[in-house]
Amino acid sequence: MPLMARMPDVNPLSSTPGAAMIRSAWAGSPRPMVWALLAIAALYPILIWAAAFPTPYIDILELKSWGIAFPLYTWKHPPLPSWVVGAAALLGPRDAWYFMALGQLLNLATLFYAGRIARDFIGREAVLPIVILVGGSVYLSASLPTIALNSDQLQAPLWTALVYYGMRAARDDGWLDWILFAAALGLSFLAKYFVVVFALALLVAAMAVPDYRRIFASIKFYAAGILALLIVLPYLVALTRHPEAVDYGKSFFSSDKTRLTAFSNFIHPVVLTLLPIGIAAIWLYPRGLIQIARGTANPHVRFLLIAAVVFAAVQGTLILFGFDYSQRYPYPFLALSAVLFLGFVRVDPRGLPRFAGLMLAIWAVVVAGTVVYALLVLRPALRQPAPAAAAAIDRQWKRDFKCGPAYIMGFKDAAFAVAFYFRDWGHDVIGVSLGDYLHHAQWIDRDRIHKQGAIVVGSDADEVTKLFANDFSRRSAPMFVSLPYRHTWSDARKTYAYTFIAPEGC
Repeated sequence: MPLMARMPDVNPLSSTPGAAMIRSAWAGSPRPMVWALLAIAALYPILIWAAAFPTPYIDILELKSWGIAFPLYTWKHPPLPSWVVGAAALLGPRDAWYFMALGQLLNLATLFYAGRIARDFIGREAVLPIVILVGGSVYLSASLPTIALNSDQLQAPLWTALVYYGMRAARDDGWLDWILFAAALGLSFLAKYFVVVFALALLVAAMAVPDYRRIFASIKFYAAGILALLIVLPYLVALTRHPEAVDYGKSFFSSDKTRLTAFSNFIHPVVLTLLPIGIAAIWLYPRGLIQIARGTANPHVRFLLIAAVVFAAVQGTLILFGFDYSQRYPYPFLALSAVLFLGFVRVDPRGLPRFAGLMLAIWAVVVAGTVVYALLVLRPALRQPAPAAAAAIDRQWKRDFKCGPAYIMGFKDAAFAVAFYFRDWGHDVIGVSLGDYLHHAQWIDRDRIHKQGAIVVGSDADEVTKLFANDFSRRSAPMFVSLPYRHTWSDARKTYAYTFIAPEGC
């Protein structure tokens, strides 16, 4: 017997005449505009980064080196992002466009769950505005190059799935929904600890809304909690043995940034995500095409609202205590913010063509601006010639030695970039940053370095001479390779300095 009976639509637009209006709007002029909007939003980071910025961002470079070792924990973050990026790097191309495409698949999953929440718990008339606002979002798509497949982006589909299956489980009390809820919760924790705050907010909201309070009488709710704990238990056991990950988390409370900057980073991504519908309201509201609804009459909207308020309050408290809040951190709840917003704002189907047209106009400006930016701004990290550098350094190593190297080591930007493209006898080589080495990351075998040697990569001779000097004395003199940046008309060049730690086992 379901814990709660399926509730009827609370919005009159979901009646038969309203549904007919929606079908009519979708079958009419908005349809090609919406498809065009989704195509532009989906292809933008893939095509721009294929054409102009081929080298992946540092997060992907770092996570690949961690991930190909499939670590149970890392000294910085929970391990799920490293697993995802490591597997992706082993299975496909190495350039940035590929990881943008995978990131867009995650964004598509986020859109799917956001649309399902809107359809099942707000009303079908909210689905198409969600598709336009979330699927066509400039902010969500244009942010991807610097967060693709990292912990913040992975949480976006996981959190929307967590909310969707949690709301379904509260309504229907079905075993499958509870199991999927537990899986989303466990995987979210393996992506980033912030889900603890989010889960707390959802629990408080469930206690506050009578229709959701009944979950606490269901044995399935507690079984789901146990299942989620079992998913994260191996990681928690590893964490107790390696507390450096906890120590790294503490460092985020010692920031020199002002509280105002942190609060701005918390708020402005939400504002930028919702801004297009606010601009559209200037045209649509005077014409009666946008209405303000009494969303709190819907228990599901009330549940989402209370969860959002609690979540914001806890996050704000952390910021007051000095938490260094990055503008990337809100990414997981931006789609959910749009769902909640459309629980209070109704867009008449007749206004959807103008809404979609506005989004297309914004994209036209963004695409044109990006083209100009790509032509005028170098962005060295995203164009560094790491593939050519890796090939040149590999050739030099093979001329000198018959085995190894065990690792590519150095400061993380240069070392991880070269390691990302380096292939030793057909096998991937792990990149090791100074932080990895000092924190005794479990994928580093120091005896293996002595036997097979290693390559130390940096930006200048001083770096590569001093790095690891106390541990490995059999070092070559610094060598250099200078190469032009990728996919640019600039005549600037990137110089890599490197030195070899000679192998002792061959």
